[in-house]
Amino acid sequence: MKITASTVEPSARPNGFAASCANAALDNPVEPSSPPSGKRLSEVADIVIDNLAPYGDSTMALADGTGIGAVSSITAAFIAQRITIGVADTMRQRGKTPPVYISANIPGGDEHNRKLEDLYGERIRREA
Repeated sequence: MKITASTVEPSARPNGFAASCANAALDNPVEPSSPPSGKRLSEVADIVIDNLAPYGDSTMALADGTGIGAVSSITAAFIAQRITIGVADTMRQRGKTPPVYISANIPGGDEHNRKLEDLYGERIRREA
């Protein structure tokens, strides 16, 4: 088994922003890391958030020992939302209105979101 490559290059950090990662802090130190540097993402990121996923990102094993039931995608989404909530709350405490999307499934949602897109234009990317 090898550790999946995730590359973070300091020169690729636009505008001096910190690089962060949310991964399992219990990376297996015995398994080799696949990037040429041999470093794990948690070793080069400025901010590391432990997602508490078990080794191998599996929560149960099949009869043959194959791990299934990954939780890192769920915990990553939760961590991202908690960061968004924290930033929005800090902005409100400072008297600012956080520029956040609201559900398009509620009255006024589409209009609200279009105003943000008009305001921020090219800064909003949809790559997923």
